[in-house]
Amino acid sequence: AMCRLEHPVFLLQLLLLPLILLPGVSSQSASFPVYNCSDGSSPAYFTPTETQFGLRLEISEAVPTCHVLIRNNLLTSAYYYIRVNGSLKSTYTRLSLSTNHGSGGEFVASLTSSNDTVYRAFATPGNSLYAILSSSLPSPFYNELIMLDIEAVHGCPSWWVSYNNKCFGSARPDASGTTFNTALGACRQVRANLALSFDSSSALKSAISSSGWSSLTKVWLGAADSSSGVYFLDANKFLVSSSGSLKFYSSSSSSSGCSTGSCRCVIYRFNSYYRENCWKDLRYLCSSSIGGESEFHNLTTLDRTLSSKKSSSSFFSFPYWSIGLIIGGLTVLAVFGTRMAFYHRAVAAQRRRETAGTGAGTRSDLPPAPPGSYPVQQQHPPPPPLQQPAAYDNSSFNYPNTAAAGAPMPPAYNACYMPPPGTAASAPTDADLGDKPPPYEAAAGMPSQPMPPPEGNN
Repeated sequence: AMCRLEHPVFLLQLLLLPLILLPGVSSQSASFPVYNCSDGSSPAYFTPTETQFGLRLEISEAVPTCHVLIRNNLLTSAYYYIRVNGSLKSTYTRLSLSTNHGSGGEFVASLTSSNDTVYRAFATPGNSLYAILSSSLPSPFYNELIMLDIEAVHGCPSWWVSYNNKCFGSARPDASGTTFNTALGACRQVRANLALSFDSSSALKSAISSSGWSSLTKVWLGAADSSSGVYFLDANKFLVSSSGSLKFYSSSSSSSGCSTGSCRCVIYRFNSYYRENCWKDLRYLCSSSIGGESEFHNLTTLDRTLSSKKSSSSFFSFPYWSIGLIIGGLTVLAVFGTRMAFYHRAVAAQRRRETAGTGAGTRSDLPPAPPGSYPVQQQHPPPPPLQQPAAYDNSSFNYPNTAAAGAPMPPAYNACYMPPPGTAASAPTDADLGDKPPPYEAAAGMPSQPMPPPEGNN
């Protein structure tokens, strides 16, 4: 019988030997493979097709760095949800998570011995994960071992519940409790917000039960009190209705001694909602859209959004909106009036130019300006033609009475010859001029010079 049993056992060992010797993969479980890291310059690279698997990161005095790169191109619509098992011993050891090896990767998280007890779950923005465990010392004092449980998530992560296309759950169900702000950071590490945008306590009850907590557990929610009332952190109103699913009690045994200003954070406990001191250590519930959130909220963003809404609403209340309307109307009228004044001035200037061009007569027969002669100068009319001077009126002259004087008188100095009235206009003859040439003519061949005054006119 012993010999008969040895053959099946031997055959089973032969079948398991390739799995044991397979590089980079541990044989802890056939349905949950564990991949090992590499201490070389390049990380160990794997493309797992399983939806759940593990990563083993270990360093020692001889191996100060260990890293691995996981990528699955078949899971394009999924992301990796990571849960950390184990804790770091040395302050010089760091666990870093990103989406790729090198400078091109997107940062996901960084764990040290100071914060690894607070943040225990993370989520990548895509289907790629690069993990490196390293020590800043060339020879670490301690052997460090970290196990990462990784899940390729298409909908909601394991132990989370789905409600109205939202996922509700805790980033660390085993945690005893943390403050409100720390809970905000823990939810953000898994690409979620503190639980918000729910209209029924059934989602909270299911999430608390799925986390393994008591139904009387107090948990932080993504809501807070403000001067305008109770709101979710995304600035949506926290519903208060006697017939609805949500209620808010401003005072209770769990929030005794709290005022609105100091205890503004909202908790859920057994179908009721209370104000609570934000610095208390309580468990918390997160919520995210399918595939993770891309926008995250906190108390600061809530106050800023509510203040912006209040400012915009107060502006449109009387009398601010009426003053703004009057100022806007006056501005429009001033702009319109200025434009109309410039328009009328331009029209008047154009009319004056047209009138100036036609007043002295325009030359329509002028040839057009040659092409390309820009700017074209304005054409001015030519001056009027020269006209002959009018005949000189001699009626005003007082001719001397030659008969009375007894002797003829020469013409006036430099005076033009004018025929006697009533006679035909003809050139004077030698008899008319006498022996002397007229004083206005120079002798032939003599230069022109002033003539002496005639005799008898001294």
